[in-house]
Amino acid sequence: MGLKAMLLLQFLWFVSIFGAKILTREEDLQLEQELQRLTKPAVETIQTTYGDTYDCVDFYQQPAFDDPSMKNHSFHPQMKPTFYPRGRRSENFTSNFSPEKIWVNGKGCPVGTVPIRKITKDDLVRAKLAAEIHASNLNPQTTESPGVHFAVLHTPRLGVKVKYYGAGMTSEVCNPKLNHDSQYSSNQVKLQNGHESIIFGWTVHPKIYKDSKTRFFIYTYANNKHCFNDFCGLFIHTKSDIPLDLVFGDVSPMCGKKALVKDFLVFQDKGGNWVLNLESYTIGMWPSKVFKELANFATYIEWGGEVYSPSRISSPEMGTGVPPAYDGGKYSTSCFDVRLINEDRKAVPAMSLVKLEDFNKYYQIRDIGYFGKEDGHVMSYGGKGGYIGN
Repeated sequence: MGLKAMLLLQFLWFVSIFGAKILTREEDLQLEQELQRLTKPAVETIQTTYGDTYDCVDFYQQPAFDDPSMKNHSFHPQMKPTFYPRGRRSENFTSNFSPEKIWVNGKGCPVGTVPIRKITKDDLVRAKLAAEIHASNLNPQTTESPGVHFAVLHTPRLGVKVKYYGAGMTSEVCNPKLNHDSQYSSNQVKLQNGHESIIFGWTVHPKIYKDSKTRFFIYTYANNKHCFNDFCGLFIHTKSDIPLDLVFGDVSPMCGKKALVKDFLVFQDKGGNWVLNLESYTIGMWPSKVFKELANFATYIEWGGEVYSPSRISSPEMGTGVPPAYDGGKYSTSCFDVRLINEDRKAVPAMSLVKLEDFNKYYQIRDIGYFGKEDGHVMSYGGKGGYIGN
């Protein structure tokens, strides 16, 4: 890591811990302009049952269409992908997930609009800081990123590039305990090609959300832009009643037999767009035009846990906080049907994966292997840290 990057991280840690916002007049003006760009006229403003406020924005006015490359787009409200991979779990996935339960009004946004979370300038500053920290760990094949730690399974890095067209998992959803509001803990899947990546899953991230609830999230790194959720206008919403940032209710800190389970999937359709699914629902998509390296396929995938803590603060729980080596996977967090979309555009179990743990003493992942057609490829992960990430 270069000196400038190290100094930036140190500054971000200071801001994360003490809440300082040192902005020049020019930076403040830029933030105001960006906030205006992200804040679209609301057809209606609605609340979730967990207290979040969303604007129902006309489909064609959402932030993604501000990009000049989207001038002659063919996207439309409630559009469906041009292709679904064969063998995906959502074809047979039994879910008790009901979008109506998300909203106070019991229905979400009107048809022809999409839910965009209402944000303030402070929210924007927080999200930018969080994105910079996340970007510092874009390639987690080394331990050079202070404060960020991971326990993942990933596809092997071969001399010849293997093409992947999607990935997913069915994950137990937990509520890891954090030791400070500057920390985060996530369970995620990453699709990557070169410097560009799509990350999706669930997270506990007070720096962004000002709470410790477990939420659905995406993170995008494309064409030198990087952000969580909607903050850089790279993602097109197509579902009027399921938002990004949504809170997963009824989450137990210790997963186990009564764990909330959700299925996450991203795949590329025939138009080159990367499609985001939560269980059997298509939430939206990343247009192929926003990418360069990731426009046609991914060359690397990883599944597992990631945490972050500033230096000198005990690192948080990953998953349930229980390492799989200590209990054989009984109380650690489990992920089932760990899968990828191969070159035949078919969902298959992700086999021959490589284990990567940057601090095995604290955070671990266990590759349980293929467990039959029902559970597919299974893994478990977890742990909690000491004073690491100096």
